[in-house]
Amino acid sequence: EATEDATLTIEAGSIKGYYYGIMGNGNGGNRNGTVITMTGGKIEEGYCSDDNTGIFHPQLGTLTISGGEITGYKSAIEMRSGTLNISNGTLVSTGSPADAEANGNGNTITGAAIAVSQHTTNQELKAEISGGTFTGVYALYEEDKQDENVSNISMSVTGGTFDGKIFSENCKNFIKGGTFSNPSACNYLGEGANVTVLLADDYEGPGFATADGQTVVLN
Repeated sequence: EATEDATLTIEAGSIKGYYYGIMGNGNGGNRNGTVITMTGGKIEEGYCSDDNTGIFHPQLGTLTISGGEITGYKSAIEMRSGTLNISNGTLVSTGSPADAEANGNGNTITGAAIAVSQHTTNQELKAEISGGTFTGVYALYEEDKQDENVSNISMSVTGGTFDGKIFSENCKNFIKGGTFSNPSACNYLGEGANVTVLLADDYEGPGFATADGQTVVLN
C-alpha cells in the first residue's frame, strides 16, 4: 500500500519500456496523488512496438510537460484520470489506422498524440495545452468509451502546433489558439478563438461556423 504521493521528474536521458515508458495505477485511491514533471529527455516507443504508449496515466495526479520528446504507437500520452498540463515538447503517435475501444485495464485509443479517455473510475479528467507540437492521425482525441458519466471531463487548447485531426465527444468550445493542419479543429472554437489552419492536404468534408470575435486563418 502506498503511504506517500509519488513524484517523478524527467530532465534528460531516454526512457524505453515494453508497453509503457511511464505508467500509473488507477485501481484504488492509494495510487492517486502522483506528480510527474518532464522538462527534457526522451520517452521512446516501447519494445512492443504495436501496443505501446509513452505515458499511460489512469490515476488522479498531475502530469506537466514543458519540454522533451514522447513517442508511442498507440499514443504519446493517454490520460484516463487526473490533470495534464503541456506548454512545450514534441509528442508523436505512430499508430495507424486510428481506433478507439473500451478497456477497463489499459489503453483505449490508437493513433492520437494526446488521447483523453476517462477511466472506469470516473475521476476528474482535465487537459490544458498552451504549447508544443503534436503529430498523429489525431493530434488530439477525446472519447469516453466506458460509460455515459461525463461530468468530470474538460479540455483547453490555447496554443501549440497540431498535425492531425481533432476530435472530442464530450468537450465543446475548448480551442482558443494554436496552429492546425486539419479544419476539424474549427468544430471546437471557443470565445475569442484566434487559430490558423495550414492545410497539409486537400480537404473535403463538413463546413464550420465562426462567431463574433473569432478569427480563423485558412492557408
